[in-house]
Amino acid sequence: MLFRGCLLILTAAAVDFSAGADSRWSSTVDQNSSDSYMIFPNYLYKNSFVSVTIFCNSKKGEHVRVRWVLEEITCMRDMYKTQTKVNKAIIDRKHQTGPSKSRKDDLESNDKGHASVITYQPSSQTYEFECGNNHVIILQDESDMPYFVSAFSADGDRRGYMEVHNQSVSESKRPMTHTVAQTWNDGMYHFLLSISSANESVSFVASVYVEMRGRWGYLPAIDWPRLPYSGVMSFLYLFVGTVWLFIWALSQQHTHKIHVVIGLVAVAGAIAHTLLFVDLSNTSRSGYPIAAVSWLSRGTAICQDSLLDALLMVVSLGYGITRPKLDYSFVGVVITLGCSHFVTGLTLEVFGDENLKIKYDHEVLYIGVKYANTAVTVVIGGWIMLASLLTFIHLWTRKHSTKLRVFSVFMGACVLGFVAYVGMALMVLIWSRACQKDWQHAWLMTSFGEMVNFVLLIMLMWLWRPADQAHR
Repeated sequence: MLFRGCLLILTAAAVDFSAGADSRWSSTVDQNSSDSYMIFPNYLYKNSFVSVTIFCNSKKGEHVRVRWVLEEITCMRDMYKTQTKVNKAIIDRKHQTGPSKSRKDDLESNDKGHASVITYQPSSQTYEFECGNNHVIILQDESDMPYFVSAFSADGDRRGYMEVHNQSVSESKRPMTHTVAQTWNDGMYHFLLSISSANESVSFVASVYVEMRGRWGYLPAIDWPRLPYSGVMSFLYLFVGTVWLFIWALSQQHTHKIHVVIGLVAVAGAIAHTLLFVDLSNTSRSGYPIAAVSWLSRGTAICQDSLLDALLMVVSLGYGITRPKLDYSFVGVVITLGCSHFVTGLTLEVFGDENLKIKYDHEVLYIGVKYANTAVTVVIGGWIMLASLLTFIHLWTRKHSTKLRVFSVFMGACVLGFVAYVGMALMVLIWSRACQKDWQHAWLMTSFGEMVNFVLLIMLMWLWRPADQAHR
């Protein structure tokens, strides 16, 4: 991906705008972890439902207490944070103490001060259930209950609150599962769940199943725009690949190795986006991604990036314009850089996966891989810039007007790509330092490079088409 190093350098310490969250979880809790609570983060549309099913095992006649809170998050950087004093106070039901109802103006003034305003819906009470031999615990449906807008200090003390009634949804639109809560806005949410023993001496083991589903299925709201986008990109890559194959078949006597690489980039793009579309479609229906399809899609996308980088390096040397063929030394360097980009990119993808959580357990190693990938990308970008400039100067001094016009278009695309990446990098850097609330457009961060890749591929197909090669 051209000049991606500019984006990576400026955002190496910034927030990762990677794809969002899961929508179905299974967890296990026992008496040793009952003092804490579980956090299930997700991006949800309005009127999405949270469902909970608990299977509890303990000695006959023992009881457990269950509490939950659905909390709306205001900043993307807080989506994967651990437990806080405010959340602990809410889940422990300390939010019921404190001042009486407040007006909206009072809460907004608290938000500008030292208090933080939090929107949440707690369970109406602390439920107590019998926990027997794989006993099924079904919580009461409180999706029609009001939610609260409250101001909390950093220590978890509530300074005021406002009660808001939630909009009810007709029974025909409700999921046929064990619903407990309903979202009130399009936004980022934490579902907090606490299970503790009624008696400290009681031992228990509980299996917890949590589902979050909206009007578009299980697919998180932050990933939903990627579903139609991947379908459109798959069709476009398939279309340009078919056209390229047709042009290639008509001009077989003028084809070169560069035309094979251009075709491979188009094929890799079609495969990557098709697999992504299949994976997102399955996640929307079932709530679970297909691991093999997901990783194959990521690997193919990285392979496409590496092929395109190698192609741009070769073109910047003037291959097909000033050089009928490349020296083996140049070919070796191009292959080495392309393979290095693929290996570091794939390793970075593995380390940055939210489910594997390697970047949290081995943070130093993750940062090292991130900077290694950045270094390779910077070298590739520097190669393209320097080689393009030298080729342009060579054509300018030799007065090759036709070849100069063709290569000027290529250099112009390089400059536009550079400006676009720098602009996107600055935007990401600004967003990462502030409270980023515009999660609806976060998918553009991950799709921006793919769009630039497609434009560059179209440009290369037009300039280096086989029919035109014979006239250079």
